[in-house]
Amino acid sequence: MNDNLKTAYGIPAYTETISWWNHYVSMVGLSTVMLVRRKRLLLAALITFLPVVLPLIHAYLSTYAQPGGMFAELNRDIYLPSLSVILALFFASMLLGEDMESQTMTYYLTRPLPRSIWVLGKFTAYLIVAGGLIMVSQMFCFFANILLPDFEINRQTLTLLLHFNAVAFLAIMGNGAVAMFLGVVTNRPIILGAIILFGWQRLAKIIPGAIDFFTINKYIEMLSPQQLGAQQEITFQTIVGEIAKQTLYISATTALPILFGIVALFIVATIIIVRMRQFVITKAIGS
Repeated sequence: MNDNLKTAYGIPAYTETISWWNHYVSMVGLSTVMLVRRKRLLLAALITFLPVVLPLIHAYLSTYAQPGGMFAELNRDIYLPSLSVILALFFASMLLGEDMESQTMTYYLTRPLPRSIWVLGKFTAYLIVAGGLIMVSQMFCFFANILLPDFEINRQTLTLLLHFNAVAFLAIMGNGAVAMFLGVVTNRPIILGAIILFGWQRLAKIIPGAIDFFTINKYIEMLSPQQLGAQQEITFQTIVGEIAKQTLYISATTALPILFGIVALFIVATIIIVRMRQFVITKAIGS
């Protein structure tokens, strides 16, 4: 069985001579290949690259006159709050659930492979694929903005690009950790993920108070470039009137470790649940 599994899935047989790291690298490679082969990758890539078209359209029609291009706006309005969530729902929400539903998990259970390797390897593969998609799209969008007024490649704009690249990767990481967790605790992770990552995060942004600290987007906003200025109070126009939202700011040095802590918490919780499910599956197979 071990030889067949090695041939079919590319994972070396677990022995004392093979380190945890070697198994992790093998799982990352296998999971990355599997994600790249998914049919949904083409659709995800198409959606991710849609913002690149916007500066091209404005440049062709000469309708965008604001100096400095629209690169920062697209990142703050589309890439960070929306596309990072869409990619998390596309990939991370079914990252582990697909193996459980398709019974692929039973092949992993035939060997003493630590479940932490399975979870971490798949999550790393998700970061490579989803993070690569959004960062490449940002780069294309950056170069497309050259066609707009007063936007050029220099040290300042390149620093802005790298900054948004890093923040987008962190957004992929944070939203993906939540989506992956939902994938092992519910049979409808995409629906529940959309409610939490889209609905709840947007709602928390306008609810008065500090409730938005219980969202991923809060820390992503604190880490993103703040060239537009930090407003202390934002007014939202709703169907029931105006809602004043007092925005509480924290430094990037505070937001970053908190975000990493949230990611670690959801990954550890996912590993614990996977180990519990592994025990049940093993018992069912042996009975």
